[in-house]
Amino acid sequence: MTGVTLIELLVTLVIVSVGVLGVAGLQATSLQLTRDVNYKLTAVQLANDVFDRVRINRDQTYALAITDVPPAGATNCVSSTCSAAQLATYDLARWACSVRSTNLAGETYAICSSLSVSGALPLGASSIAEVSGAEGTYEVQIRWAIDGVQTLCGAREAGQACQSLTIRTSVQ
Repeated sequence: MTGVTLIELLVTLVIVSVGVLGVAGLQATSLQLTRDVNYKLTAVQLANDVFDRVRINRDQTYALAITDVPPAGATNCVSSTCSAAQLATYDLARWACSVRSTNLAGETYAICSSLSVSGALPLGASSIAEVSGAEGTYEVQIRWAIDGVQTLCGAREAGQACQSLTIRTSVQ
């Protein structure tokens, strides 16, 4: 009879261990999904930010390709008076730095340092362009990495371990 009690104890221990591993797996999945949702929310906020900037300065054309780095020659329009064109360049630089402020080597872009802006999305990339044939309509695309591969998402095809958000809106 004493051996039966020991076997029952070992079976109980195995069942409890499997249950604990299951709970740990659920916790890890929950953390990953929470992180992904936070990145998506940040991307939506960044897209809305640049749309608001375009609405304020709608006489200027805003354009930034997905592979572009933040415009280096931007004037800080918070501390100086700027023309409408300078404001557009400042807006693009600030927005691009908000998405990604470092290169692959981890060095912060000089313009991002001078504007005191840090990137919010891992290996992020951003673009904005006016939609052809639809005056006053802009399309924003934001990508960010969901893996540890050190390749900027602007240099990858969407879907290659990169999340992508594309929003199109009229700024009239």
